[in-house]
Amino acid sequence: LCAGSPDTKAEGLEGQINRLAKLIGKLEDKTLWFDLHQRLSDSESTACTYLLLVRNEMTVSHKHLGEFCSSL
Repeated sequence: LCAGSPDTKAEGLEGQINRLAKLIGKLEDKTLWFDLHQRLSDSESTACTYLLLVRNEMTVSHKHLGEFCSSL
């Protein structure tokens, strides 16, 4: 980090933390997508079509993932 006032350093650190939080969120989304895809990969091909639709249209929280998968 550059030398500067404590406020400037805190703002820079806060920006880095926010960026890291967004990157972690994206990684978690990809992990959930991969997990869901693996669970349905043995299903018929129409399930994969529905899965692509869901991926593009919905967000499923990690907490409700099991219930969501069983309802497909």
